[in-house]
Amino acid sequence: MATSEPGSGSGSSGFAAPAKPSEPAMAEPAAADVSAQAQPLYKDNCLACHGDQLQGSVGPSLSKVGGRKSKAQLVEQIREGSGDMPGFKETLSEEEVETLAAWLTVKK
Repeated sequence: MATSEPGSGSGSSGFAAPAKPSEPAMAEPAAADVSAQAQPLYKDNCLACHGDQLQGSVGPSLSKVGGRKSKAQLVEQIREGSGDMPGFKETLSEEEVETLAAWLTVKK
């Protein structure tokens, strides 16, 4: 029975919990980095149609676009365009398209 107490996992689950908070802490700088890279791209390529606060003007609002579209859909939209929106595959690098899509994905 003494062997079943250490095997209960209560000690190991206490060690697992501190590991989880460190993972989001590592993700936050990456999100901040994406934001820092995406904002100038947005300003230079998207702001004229989608507004300075993502509110939309000529183009639709992007303020909650991450709740409507997946990252893959946003990549496709930015790359290929549709309707009145031009595609940016000739203007933006694949990395820039991915950065913008990642940034817009969290807008919910």
